[in-house]
Formats: sequence, C-alpha cells, structure tokens
Amino acid sequence: MGTNSSIFNFKSASSVQGWRRFRPIVLATALFLLTQWISLAISDITQEGSKQVVKEKRRWARTKGKFINTAEKLDIVVFGNSATAAGFIPEVFDEQNDGKTQSTNLALVGLQLAPHYFLLKDFLKYNDPPDWILLQYSTGGFEIESFPSFCVQAASPFEVVQYAWLRKNIDVILNYLIPSRLHWPEVLRYFTGKILLACPAKIKKLHKSIYLNQPDANQIYGRSRENFYESQFLDPERYHQAILRNLAKNRGYYYIAEQAAAAGVISTEYLQSKDQSAGQEFAPNEELQPISAKPPAYVKEFFELAQKHHIQIMLIPTYELDRTEQQASHFRPRTQVIKDLKKLQRIYPQLSLAMEERGTILMDYRYFADPGHLNPRGAQLYTTMVAKEFQKLTGLSETTHQFVHAYQEIGTVRTSPANAVNPK
Repeated sequence: MGTNSSIFNFKSASSVQGWRRFRPIVLATALFLLTQWISLAISDITQEGSKQVVKEKRRWARTKGKFINTAEKLDIVVFGNSATAAGFIPEVFDEQNDGKTQSTNLALVGLQLAPHYFLLKDFLKYNDPPDWILLQYSTGGFEIESFPSFCVQAASPFEVVQYAWLRKNIDVILNYLIPSRLHWPEVLRYFTGKILLACPAKIKKLHKSIYLNQPDANQIYGRSRENFYESQFLDPERYHQAILRNLAKNRGYYYIAEQAAAAGVISTEYLQSKDQSAGQEFAPNEELQPISAKPPAYVKEFFELAQKHHIQIMLIPTYELDRTEQQASHFRPRTQVIKDLKKLQRIYPQLSLAMEERGTILMDYRYFADPGHLNPRGAQLYTTMVAKEFQKLTGLSETTHQFVHAYQEIGTVRTSPANAVNPK
C-alpha cells in the first residue's frame, strides 16, 4: 500500500513538473491563436471594402446552388479585376439584352487571371456551368504590392502556396498563417474607433480633422477621405453590412466609394498635372508579356477548365482614362496583345475576342470616380458597350434602351488618346 502511494505521488509530482515546464509554451500558443482569431474577426468587418468584396465573392462561388441556371436565358459570369468590378453593371447588361441574359459580376478587385482560375474551380464545384464567361483579360499582378493582401481573402491553402511559389517569396504564406501580420492596421483602427466613441465630441472632431488633413498622395485627383474615415473609425459594422447588402443587390457590381473623388468625378487639375506619382497605383495595366514568350500562370488551366465544361468566353476590353499621349507611350501597343490572344483562340475555339480586337477603350474624365475606375454613369456606358458587342457576337436582337448610342457618346474604340471624344 505504501509503495503504491509513493508511485502515485511520484507520478503526480512529475505531471506537475511537466505542466510547469510546458505551461509557457501552451499559454503562448493559446495567446497566439487568440490574437489571430481576433485579427481575422475584426478585419472581416473593418478592412477596406475592396478586400471585403473579394472575400464575399469567393464565398458566393462556394455556396451550393447560389447560381441557378435558367433554360430560357443565357447565364453569364463576368471575371476581371477592379476595373470590371467597378465597370460592369449586371442589371444594365440584362436590360440591354431585353432580359434574355442573367449575369453576375464576379470580378475580383486587385487580382488577375490566376485567382479567377481558382474562383472558377470553386464555382463549378458548387454550381452548374454558365453559358458564357465575359473576361477582362489581364494576366499579370503577382509582383504588385497589394497582391499578398488581396489574394489571401478566402483563399485555400493550396492556392496560397501556389501564389508564394509564383512570387518567389513567402509573404503570401505568412499573411495567410499569421493574419495579425496583415491586419494589424485594421485592428488598431477598430479599437481606436471604439475609444473615440466614448470620448467627448471635441476630441472626436479633433481626431477627424487631423486624419482628414494628413498628406494624401491621391488628393490631387480630388479624393475624399471622408467616406473612408466614417467606414473605418465610426461605425465599421454598419458599413460592412451595407457593402455586402449592396453587393448582393447589384449582383457583384461594386462602386469603389472609398477612393472616389469627393464630387464623384476626378478633378480637371489631375488631368493637367505633370506629376504622375499621384495616379501611379491607378495607372492602366502595363502591356502583357507576349504569351508566345512566356505563358502567364494559369492561362492554360483557365481556358482548359472552361473548355471542359463547354463554356463560351468573350474577352471584354480594358478601359483607360483619356489623359495625354505622354502616358500612353509608356505601354506596349495593344496590337502585340491581340496577336497573342489570337494564338490562344486557335487553341481554344470557344474564345471570342470581340471588342478586344480593337484595343483599349479611352473614356473622358467625367466618367471616372478615380483615375482607374468608373463612376456609375461611366459604368452604365461601359456596360452598354459590352452588351452591344455581346449582341453582335450571339445574334441577340439589339435594343433601344438608355445609352444605346454609346458609341456616339464615347466615340469609337480607339488605340490613341489623341482622338478621344468628350461626352456631349
């Protein structure tokens, strides 16, 4: 009996010593995991709207039965980057087609073709294939500064590893595994906002004044920081719900209000400015490396997946702010891109170039909310132009709805900004 008691006491003492030895590790691990969970939970409602939109659209694609095909309509999914997210309005497109189409804008802000390959895989796993994909062809982007923070929004682990390999660095994986590394600014803003809510009105006013008067490189085009301040500090939960509500209501169309000019139209001072740095992040996509020289990542996989499911693809053009000939000279002529795309077309016959054959659409500044994205009026016009080309391609009868004279208003599609036409 005494021997058994001694053994029991020895085991108990060993267990206590073992716990004491590993307690710091266990507590540190628990604290780390709690910190990451808090970072994810807070960032989900406080990070900028563009990232919330990417995350929500990825969730849509993984929702079984969210997209129901209709026998009497052409079902259409639209892919592209932020220019497409802010430029294509499904309601306008379907109206122009007399209700013969059912479209959804699944363009991922800040992301290029490779993430759309994974988006399409998810979509086809949980939904029937659409009849058509309208695709803004833009394949680069792995090297841009914002890629590591946009691409991890609702991404899968395998997808994240692929991006890290493509970028040749580990930033993407670290952002995915350690969310606090990526989201600490949002967490800081969130708690700052909660403290401000408890402060007197005078302190709130002072904080807002300091924030709004900070130097802003993008202020040259007239950007208003008011919307961003309201959504980030004062009531992020309400703004988060409003973004998701409007995104669902508009079937994926997203007006990027947080970086829009105060008047909803960029300033003429921006057009006249010789300082290019203010609009650098909104500059038109640099011309793509020829496909024949180096196939961009996941181009082959994307088109093969679409071909496997008998999905037709229409390439829709990029639009650009018609500013100066000087800026246009920084980019490779679209003619080389067209040659590359025609090589793809010979491999994938379901691919239609349509407007892309004629180059980038150049649009007047009054259609832009910021130097790279359209305001609602510009989006209506751009969507109408895409609808007209889709009608020509598919044989759908042309209509006479509002903005039907889009080409007369915008001018014909051009490749030189010197010939641009201002709106009437």
